[in-house]
Amino acid sequence: MTAVFAKQERWERVLFYAKKAAELDPENTKTQFRMGQAQLRLENIEEAKSLLEKVLSKNPGDGLVKQELAKVALANKQREEKEKLIYRAMMTKLVQEKDDEK
Repeated sequence: MTAVFAKQERWERVLFYAKKAAELDPENTKTQFRMGQAQLRLENIEEAKSLLEKVLSKNPGDGLVKQELAKVALANKQREEKEKLIYRAMMTKLVQEKDDEK
């Protein structure tokens, strides 16, 4: 069922049903993969990374997991760049306010 929702990009549903499946079989790597995939799409990057790394440790040759982890790395990099821009804008504004006070 989670595969169908994943194809439809209904990530909340994927996560809901994957969690239900994990209650029945917490060690199921496909379930953990789907949860990690959904967490990433829902921008819960650290949770996604943790789940996907757990799956990769059990299946080191799994190319799909490696692809998702690459997406996690990209999402982390994008988040860091966004934070840098926000902080840079804040600092620029502070400097301008101080200059205006003079």
